[in-house]
Formats: sequence, structure tokens, C-alpha cells
Amino acid sequence: MAIVGLEVAASATALPPRNDGGGALLALGITFAGGLQKWQSWLVIHQLFREWLGEIENLLFPQSCAGCGEWDTALCPGCTQAIGGQWSPACGSIPALSRVIPVSQLREGMDAAGDSRLPFPVWRLGTYEGVRRRAIISWKNQLNRELTARIIAQMRQRGREVAPIFLDNNLTEVALVPAPSRSRRKKEGLFVVGHSAQGLCEGLRDGGVQASVHDILKIEENVTDRRAKAGAISCSTPQAPNAPIVLVDDVLVTGSTLVGCARALERHDGRVCCAFVLAQQEKMNTKKKRRLKEQVTGLQLVRNALSEQKKSKNGL
Repeated sequence: MAIVGLEVAASATALPPRNDGGGALLALGITFAGGLQKWQSWLVIHQLFREWLGEIENLLFPQSCAGCGEWDTALCPGCTQAIGGQWSPACGSIPALSRVIPVSQLREGMDAAGDSRLPFPVWRLGTYEGVRRRAIISWKNQLNRELTARIIAQMRQRGREVAPIFLDNNLTEVALVPAPSRSRRKKEGLFVVGHSAQGLCEGLRDGGVQASVHDILKIEENVTDRRAKAGAISCSTPQAPNAPIVLVDDVLVTGSTLVGCARALERHDGRVCCAFVLAQQEKMNTKKKRRLKEQVTGLQLVRNALSEQKKSKNGL
């Protein structure tokens, strides 16, 4: 068999060259393979160069934890856990979102005349204060890919936790719609609501829910008044998703953004089933609390001074 093979090989070498382009294709393949190897080498060099630049950047501009300020980390483990929080219903006053319950819909023994109710459930990870507040502010105002990746991972984990609730309520398919943001923020990579929706969507998929993100809401660029924000939101597509819609926002204050999103989607036949926010701001913000504390302290000093003055008079 080996002799036959040798004879065939010898006869093949003796054949005249063919003009079918085979040699040209072979040469082209060799050239392509060589170019591919060079390209792969350049990719390796490029990756090493990026890592080197990253090290130089960390030396010149060392990063710190967005929550507590610890050096050499975008978000330390403790602050990561604190920001993750736990899902809980939004509570307190949400004036723009609350609706007075009609008398015909009052539940006996549960509702009273004049009570208000949210048009759809709103869930939050925690209150807008402390570590969570500092991290969200840093995330919204400074491009930090590592911080973005950490928070997306946290949102993915929280999405896995809430997925069984969706399945128990026959919500096997949902459309996540992030609240709108300025076009400039999107171009600069600061679309934090979109990143949050992405992480939540991945977590829901991990839990068996068919979830998808639809960035279809937009807001007028020149609107700055919070009260006018609801009327400045519109839908960029003629038809909203057919699946139940889950709104995603960063901070819940009065609920005007969620109201504007829900109305814009309803005008395009969309149906909002619930909303998720990273944090809810309490009715009284930190500055007002500090001011009230100073006022109380001042009143206490006045009260103490009057008390001392009264004692001195009685002593005389």
C-alpha cells in the first residue's frame, strides 16, 4: 500500500500545472493565515497596552469606593452589599403617583374613604441615603466601568430573587422599559437606568422569565422642572411592547417620572404591571433634617437660657 501511495505521489508531481487558479487560492490562503496571525498578535499587544495604560491611570488617578471612599476599588464588598439591599414596597408619600380610591372600589375592612392607592406596585432596594445615595450620585456623574459592572451584577442577583414572584403571577414574559435620560448622558455612558434595567433583565432570564429591555422612552431636553417632567415624556415607537411592562428608574421622589412613563406607554397601548427603583428618597431630605435639627437645637438653647434666667430670678 505504501508503494502504491508513492507511485501516485510521483505521478502527481509529474503532471503539468493546471490553470484552474488552485495555486493562486493556495497562495491567498497562506497570505490570509499569515495576516490572521499578525492580527492576533496585534490584538494581544493592544490588550497588553490597555492594561498598561490602566495601571498608569490608577497610579496617576487612584480610584476610591463610591460608597465609603476606600482606596483602590470602585466599590468595596461592604458597600456592594449595602447598595444591593432587599426588595421592599415603596412606602410613604408618593404624591404624583398615588390615586384616591373610588368609593365603588373600597375594600370592606381594609380601605376607608379618602385612602389612596398606587396604580401599580413599586419596589425599591432601599432608601436614598448613606452609602446608597453616595454611590448613585457618583455613578450618575462619573464614568466608571468597574462601578457599572458591580451594580449590574447586584441588579442581576436581585432579578434572580424576584423572578419566582413573576412566575407565580403568570408573568412568564415581560418587557423592561428604563425611564428616559438625556441624550448627552447616553452618549457619555452615564445611562444608569439603562444599566440597571440590563442587570435586572439578565437576572429575570436566569430565573426563567422571558425578559427583554426596550429603551423606547424619551424626554424633552429643555425640561428641568420636576413637576413638568411627567408631561415631557413620550414614546419613540408607534406601538409599545405587547408583554406586561416593568418600569425601571434610579431614584423615586414624587413619582412624577413613573407617572409620565406610564402615561406615554398607555398612549401606545402599553400596560405597566410594576416598577423597580434603586432607591426611594424620604419625604424629608438630609438637608431639611439637618436644618430642622439645628432649629431644634437652637430652640433648646433658648429654652435652657430662659430656664436659667427663671431660676436666677427665683433665687433672688
